[in-house]
Amino acid sequence: MRFRIKAGGPAARITFDRPPKPQPPAPPVLRLQNNDEKAEKKWEEYLDYLAVLISNLRMAYDMDIILGGEMGGYLSDYMIPLGEKVMKYNGFDHDLRYLKNCSYKKEASAVGVAKHFLQDFIGKI
Repeated sequence: MRFRIKAGGPAARITFDRPPKPQPPAPPVLRLQNNDEKAEKKWEEYLDYLAVLISNLRMAYDMDIILGGEMGGYLSDYMIPLGEKVMKYNGFDHDLRYLKNCSYKKEASAVGVAKHFLQDFIGKI
């Protein structure tokens, strides 16, 4: 940490230079574009776990599954490999029409909250 002393007028002023905050690492999906071998391995592992989860949810609830959240926006490009992995674990369904991507790629919860207040406002007009 560095500091500077600035003299001027009746008092001196001391300021501290803080180092910049480190940027969080990019998600493995973004590192895939750079042919990062470690990221590819992690991504395949993630898709395997996600396929097991999707298969378990489908077996338990027999409902459509919408992939959303932070990673939902990235999954649209990987639906075919994900679908192949899901079919490996699911012995009952022979198609994947129940598996869908979310329509909002970023900040879906903010959109949902805004819709609530917008409907409330329109209802009062």
